[in-house]
Amino acid sequence: MSFAGAELVPEIAKSQLEEVWDLPSPVQPVEPKRPIICARCKRQVTIEGLFCAFCGTAIPQGDGTPDDPYVGRKVADKYFIHERIGSGGMGQLYRATDLTLERTVVLKMLNRVLFTDPSIVQRFHQEARAASRLNHPNSVDILEFGEIEDGTLFIAANTKAMIFNWRTNT
Repeated sequence: MSFAGAELVPEIAKSQLEEVWDLPSPVQPVEPKRPIICARCKRQVTIEGLFCAFCGTAIPQGDGTPDDPYVGRKVADKYFIHERIGSGGMGQLYRATDLTLERTVVLKMLNRVLFTDPSIVQRFHQEARAASRLNHPNSVDILEFGEIEDGTLFIAANTKAMIFNWRTNT
């Protein structure tokens, strides 16, 4: 045991200091895995596997990006994120399921590092308001704009126009 002034402290006091300082034990606790919410029955799946033990629905395995904090999670108490489908300068796009209405949506999440710049946050708000006013077959319908539990801003949109544009441009 070495700490500043250790040579001046009697042996009994050293053990008491170790308890007070709450020094790390040699055995580190294992981090629990994120709970997964079944998109169909909305129950928490605790057993690892490919299917929900309650209803048999396939459990999404993510996009191979284990460090993505949102894939395989329920956010904003209503969206289950299946996979990341893209990313850009301002944020990421995710394919998700609206658990209330049981439909596929796209979530655009603003990068957390951009929260410190008020002009970028304001631009994200303006984008949500402007896109919600559009009414065209080739534009997305904004379903919701909000903030998830960790403070990340998001825009939820339908996927019809995105699928149409993808099919006609490929």
